[in-house]
Amino acid sequence: SWDGDEEEVEAMVHAGNPTGGSDWNNAAYSPGCDHVLFGDGWVTRDVFGHEFTHGFVASTADLRYENQSGALNESYADFFGAMQDGNWLAGEDVEGGAFGAFRSMSNPPAFAHPDHMNQKVPDVAVPVCGPGGNDCGAVHTNSGIPNKVAFLITDGGFHNGLPIGGLGTTNAERLLYDVVRLRLNESSQFINARDLTVDHARFYWEFGVYPLSVWDVCDVINAYASVGLGNPDTDCDGYPNAPTDDGDGDGVADGVDNCPRYYNAAQADLDGDLIGDPCDPDLDGDGVTNGNDNCVRISNPGQEDSDGDGRGDPCNDRDRDSVIDRDDNCPDVANVDQGDLDMDGDGDACDIDMDGDTVPNTVDNCPRLYDPSQPDLDGDEVGNGCDNCIDVSNPAQTDTDRDDEGDVCDLDDDADGIDDVDDNCSTIYNPRQMDHDGDGLGLFCDESELDELDGARLGSELSVLFDHLDLATPMRIPVFPCREVTCPDRLPAVMNVAVHVDLAPAYGARIVDDRGHTVSKIAFSPDGQLDLHFPADHDYFYRDAATGVPFKGRSYFLELQAPPGSVPGAVAGIVRVTSTQQ
Repeated sequence: SWDGDEEEVEAMVHAGNPTGGSDWNNAAYSPGCDHVLFGDGWVTRDVFGHEFTHGFVASTADLRYENQSGALNESYADFFGAMQDGNWLAGEDVEGGAFGAFRSMSNPPAFAHPDHMNQKVPDVAVPVCGPGGNDCGAVHTNSGIPNKVAFLITDGGFHNGLPIGGLGTTNAERLLYDVVRLRLNESSQFINARDLTVDHARFYWEFGVYPLSVWDVCDVINAYASVGLGNPDTDCDGYPNAPTDDGDGDGVADGVDNCPRYYNAAQADLDGDLIGDPCDPDLDGDGVTNGNDNCVRISNPGQEDSDGDGRGDPCNDRDRDSVIDRDDNCPDVANVDQGDLDMDGDGDACDIDMDGDTVPNTVDNCPRLYDPSQPDLDGDEVGNGCDNCIDVSNPAQTDTDRDDEGDVCDLDDDADGIDDVDDNCSTIYNPRQMDHDGDGLGLFCDESELDELDGARLGSELSVLFDHLDLATPMRIPVFPCREVTCPDRLPAVMNVAVHVDLAPAYGARIVDDRGHTVSKIAFSPDGQLDLHFPADHDYFYRDAATGVPFKGRSYFLELQAPPGSVPGAVAGIVRVTSTQQ
């Protein structure tokens, strides 16, 4: 149970309103009775996990349910509830509650909850709980601050100028669980939780008790610093910046810093009022505070909004390309990059003659190159200046390897270093020239060979073969911790899974679970050789004894991502998965 005494967990469902009536849209843990209660439709994975965690907190840290200690109590309950249903919303699956989601850990302000200490509702001397009270000192509101921290520690992100890598769910769960169980007490405040969590992460790293690195410790420090709790660790040595004359660690001495408490290295000050943007309640200086301003970054003191869309007129963006109409060179057609090839003030998206050569785009044989004479040596209706094979007609301009040399005159269409005449698969990058069946047709061009090998079991390994990736979006490949015929119906603890990736060109890779959580952080390798490791969750992974197909519970995927600046094209590679029991 939540207190380790092995008693049954008592859960009261369809609970009526404690003050009378049956329309109780809520759930609760009752410390006096040591059980959980749920109104109609409130037994969902995250809500049950939330209330169960209150029982765990009560039997360990016993955080007093008021002010900051109470907000910590709520936050830990939200976190472990989120770990149960795989998203950062709280209560979105409640039926009959008529509320829908009521908190977001990834974006607390979406529900009017703070995600920084400068937005925290003040503590009260005598907290009042229950109907007509202030929620025991705003415990459900101020929980947004540690909720944001928990989200950043787990998934990472960029918050208030600080980048956080994220530890993944397995490490984050272990760290926060141990902090509640071993380090906090009933009166712990936000800064105490910060100090003890950082200290415990450093303990993991320095003594090797749990596999955390110095980079993970840095992420924990910066997650707290991003919400105004403690100094950041800008050099990622595992220790916060020294509290010298630069308290916010932004490289600007406090005496001249326009926002000394919050990171603002560029000293951004939009309205020039000498108050840095991160701590300026009125960014554009128009007399309307940011929270009430319909055009936060452009002065609009009268709050004019002629079209009634909620955006002030100076901020209107008719084509929704994130460039306001006032600055948009093509306000009615989306063109986020504001391209203007001929520099005539008309954006390319709405310019009938992009290159300014007096030949309209619709009949221009090279619309993006100034060329009024329109030469076309091979007569394929593609102008010489745009033709990737100027001497041979190729109107389709096919260029498999995107080297600006059309396939009709390219000796090596897939740019794998092997000329087409000698290449056993000339249209797909395959420098290794794999051909398992020896028929002269390369593996990645041989459908029958791919069908035979795809998913084949090779000893204790599973090879996944693929011949093309759309680099615009990540690709996911299922990873099964156990593929042997002798696999048990339920995995033993602990099953460690190793994933080897062999790709060309180099891609980034990470392991995610079916809830979208990162369980092994993303990594890049210049030679395409990557080794990732993660522990499989034996409590959630099962397999069908007859077919060997995993079902129910948690699944894992290798997610491949193209390196920055890549162009979509054909690639090839192999992924091998090996499982070992520890």
